Amino acid sequence: MTRKNDQFEAGQEMARKVADVLNSFSDEPTRGFVEQMGREHRTLQQTFTGLCIAWLKDCKAKFEEGRYDGRNEASCDLAAKLLGNLEDRDLYLPCI
Repeated sequence: MTRKNDQFEAGQEMARKVADVLNSFSDEPTRGFVEQMGREHRTLQQTFTGLCIAWLKDCKAKFEEGRYDGRNEASCDLAAKLLGNLEDRDLYLPCI
């Protein structure tokens, strides 16, 4: 298996772990995550923001393509509104 595949699978595993934590119906995991991320290295914070933007772009695309339902409609609609007419160049975050 290649390093790229290993990293892809690590990303999938991370998403499953986040989903498990979010499934608690409590805001404590979110608060804990935000607090801890605020303590992480600034470059990692920037990288995480890039991950969030990638997620919002995916949600916006789903909204524009009508690939959502009542469970994620508000997220997709909000992503479309937040990103609006921004171009990829407007969303670029350098890795410093």
